[in-house]
Amino acid sequence: MTELVSEYVEQQRAFYALHPDIMGTRFEIIMYDADRALAEALWQRVVARLEAWHAMFNRFDRESELSRLNDCNDTQWHAVSEELADVLVLCRDYWLKTEHLFDITRRDMSLVEIGDGQVRKLSADVTLDLGGFAKGYALLRVREMLTEEGIGRAIVDFGHSTIMTIGRNGDEDWVIGLPSPYDGREVARFALNDQTLSTSGNTPAYAGHIVNPQSGERNNDRALSCIVAANPLDAEVLSTVQMIASEEQMDSVVANFDIVTAKRYEL
Repeated sequence: MTELVSEYVEQQRAFYALHPDIMGTRFEIIMYDADRALAEALWQRVVARLEAWHAMFNRFDRESELSRLNDCNDTQWHAVSEELADVLVLCRDYWLKTEHLFDITRRDMSLVEIGDGQVRKLSADVTLDLGGFAKGYALLRVREMLTEEGIGRAIVDFGHSTIMTIGRNGDEDWVIGLPSPYDGREVARFALNDQTLSTSGNTPAYAGHIVNPQSGERNNDRALSCIVAANPLDAEVLSTVQMIASEEQMDSVVANFDIVTAKRYEL
């Protein structure tokens, strides 16, 4: 069983917590200026939601809702949970706003129809992959949970690739340095103020995982894609899109979003 870690530092009124293995990575959070009882209860709610999303979105788990939908090798309508239906509608919206570069089918999102709590595939062999979406979606919902409880200052590190901030770091911005996965040198540094930084790219051990749905080609560039946005889901989606988009395509896509920074670094 995964062992969760949490600690409350009374002098700083800071609550630190770690889930070491969730949604394929680790989730760390620090909440500041928070009452201990409130922070601990809120952390338990966050853990419950993370584990529910993991169980819903994990396509490698044959029991997950997404995997069961993928196993339906037909073109019939299938009932899905309200949340998964909402997620698929969001994915379709991002498919449109990114000019079809973000595509959870990796081929053609128009082959998926969503309506009235049901989903059907217009081609029986279509499979859905929420990589490049699920972490951003989770952070968006976690942000809502924290702000609803009055947390005005917090930082969340989701697998070192997506970092979300709420408020500022006291009187200063949160300063995040990004190392190259190839040699460890610092590639860039970002100052975040109530924003999320999401990064995407290849590493020596993990390359070719980003597919261009328009060409079917896998991206193997030695590059680091960085997006800073107020909306953590925008940041997550667009960091992947930027790895496969041409400069002209990315300029066009970014115009559809409220993006603060979109940068790509060749490594």
